[in-house]
Amino acid sequence: MNLVTRLASTLLVAVTLLACQDPAKAPAAAALQAAESSLAAVRGEADRFAPGQLKGVIAELDAARAAFAAGKYAEALAATRPLGDRIAALGRESSDRKDALLVNWSSLSASVPEALGVVGGLVDALTSMARPPQGVDPSALAAARETLAEARSAWAAAQASFRSGSLVEAVQLAQPLPEKIQVAADRLAK
Repeated sequence: MNLVTRLASTLLVAVTLLACQDPAKAPAAAALQAAESSLAAVRGEADRFAPGQLKGVIAELDAARAAFAAGKYAEALAATRPLGDRIAALGRESSDRKDALLVNWSSLSASVPEALGVVGGLVDALTSMARPPQGVDPSALAAARETLAEARSAWAAAQASFRSGSLVEAVQLAQPLPEKIQVAADRLAK
């Protein structure tokens, strides 16, 4: 067999293999690549602010990957079609939740230190007296001081979480503080 015949037969085999390849493979691979790139762009915030939705999107992407790996390219392509919208919605939801948490944190960071200062000043003033004024129970004053100390500690932890970039944890730690500070103030009013 001469060289031209061998080249022609090799070319014929290559063309036959390419012609037999599933036409949905290339579009499915491109769609998977696009979905993975889109998810990578929103994954960091989604992991912190919308983890439940993120798990759902990852499960859908994993199903598309499994179909592709099994050679079911049309099924993989169909599975990736809604992913673009789902990933965009995930990005919006993450951003909306982050914004809501920032608003909440902003409100808490204005009100909590002020309340701590007012109630703390009252507790400190009453504690520094030789004898509490009439109507102020010493055990209630001690309980208010303890509650206030817990609130101050929780506020410090919330601030540390915020500084370290954990907005969700910071808000979770700070959220109950206005009520806790009010409890300390109410103990003094009894």
